[in-house]
Amino acid sequence: MTRRAVTGIDVLCADGDDEFAAAVATALSRAEDTLETAVVPDRRRALAALDDADCLVCGRELPGGDGVEFARRVDERFPGVPVVLLVEGVSEGVVLEAVEAGVADCLPRSAAIERADVVAARVRDLVDRRRWSPTAIGREVSDRAALERQLRALHGAGAEIQGADSIEAACRLTVDAAASLLEFDICTVMVHEDGLLVPKAVSADAPADGARPMRTDQGLAGETFRSGEGRTVDDTADCDVADPARASYRSGLSVPVGDRGVFQAVHTEPGEFDSDDIERAELLLQHTENALERIARQRRLERQNERLNRFASVLSHDLRSPLTVADGRIELARAECDSEHLGLAADAIARMETLIDELLVVANEGHAPDDPEPVSLPALVNRCWHTVETAGSTLETDIEGRVRADRSQLARVFENLFRNAVEHGSTRPGSETRRDAVEHGSTSPGSNARRNAVEHDPLEITVGRLPDGFYVADDGPGIPPDERDRVFEPGHSTSEDGTGYGLWIVEEIVTAHGWTVDATESSAGGARFEITGVEFVD
Repeated sequence: MTRRAVTGIDVLCADGDDEFAAAVATALSRAEDTLETAVVPDRRRALAALDDADCLVCGRELPGGDGVEFARRVDERFPGVPVVLLVEGVSEGVVLEAVEAGVADCLPRSAAIERADVVAARVRDLVDRRRWSPTAIGREVSDRAALERQLRALHGAGAEIQGADSIEAACRLTVDAAASLLEFDICTVMVHEDGLLVPKAVSADAPADGARPMRTDQGLAGETFRSGEGRTVDDTADCDVADPARASYRSGLSVPVGDRGVFQAVHTEPGEFDSDDIERAELLLQHTENALERIARQRRLERQNERLNRFASVLSHDLRSPLTVADGRIELARAECDSEHLGLAADAIARMETLIDELLVVANEGHAPDDPEPVSLPALVNRCWHTVETAGSTLETDIEGRVRADRSQLARVFENLFRNAVEHGSTRPGSETRRDAVEHGSTSPGSNARRNAVEHDPLEITVGRLPDGFYVADDGPGIPPDERDRVFEPGHSTSEDGTGYGLWIVEEIVTAHGWTVDATESSAGGARFEITGVEFVD
């Protein structure tokens, strides 16, 4: 197989003498136009840049350490990047030491400038061999397989994290996965609470004092939380914002967990983290973020339900009991005298009873369904229609399918929409008698008002399906455009006898299911209520 030539080779040059490193970079790029050279002033920056480099040319003496030892480290972390070591004298001992450290070639220091064409050709050949040799290709295939195994393991760990039932459990599973799968031996998850980033879990290898609460304006954790961006620190001594919990922490990684907190990993050696580590951490932390969001949402709902239950208790007992006493007193007073004021007082008490009943509906049903089930819409619509007073109105249905919902709550939605249509639809021209029947209680079987309502232009109500929901429409007078948002406000009613809570209850139940309700105009010019965001079971 013919080996393909390599173009666009990125070469890093490093040496204890910055001027010499710059001279080598210039000489190599002039000798070979395919070489793109850059000078790195120290080992830390060299490690950070090697992700995108094809070759490293370095001297035996480097700032802060030995070139051979640094080459060993490069070979461990970047086995596909050849290292060319420049030495003063190429002896057998030096060559053996360099080869053991993973150095690809040892060349005289002076040759890097005086014979730059030879050194450049050697660099090109080394990169060419590394890229297209069977060993390199085999290593690439092996690395890809290892990556696929790691991704599958992360997916499995993510499913477990998302099933956690508490914040602490989700964080514990996260650090365990980070330690075992990503080899982040010392790591923690910090969650935002009351202006602080509080450690909720630390890895098993972390020391007892390895993590501490931090302000959101403190250290790398605070910067990560505020910016929402992950970053690495090669050396905490050179990072102005770093505020490690222990002085022994030399390098670190910090990644946000959505807007819920921060994940951090540290190491006692500098330069241990790179951009690949950030990407792998982000894959894991997506699951953690989802889990924390779900748990927080569940806690909010639990607190809301507790408040609603307390509210329902007040309505059921503290308010209803005095009304019962007042109603009994009115009946006693009627036995002693006949006064129109007693009738008005009784009507007021009855209205209060109705208000309490409707508010109890919100308290008991205006929350997320505890156990939603598949509900047949045609069957439910038909049942609801026969449970409300329709005053001679007619129903047309054009709907099929089932939705996942709380059956009783969804029934309340249809019942309230039907009542609203009958109540307000009866106000169209020629239908005054029906309004009397509905709004003033004249709905007994023998009522002349009801017979007249049936005889005069009955209201037609239609229930139909939408691509992502359903609608209830009528051919009544409709709702003025500037009133359509207000109809869902509690207490809003255009009827003297209405409580103004019927459509509010509809919106509360619909929202609790994760759906949306909108008031608009029907094809006949009447009112139309569209409920969307609904997923059909079949």
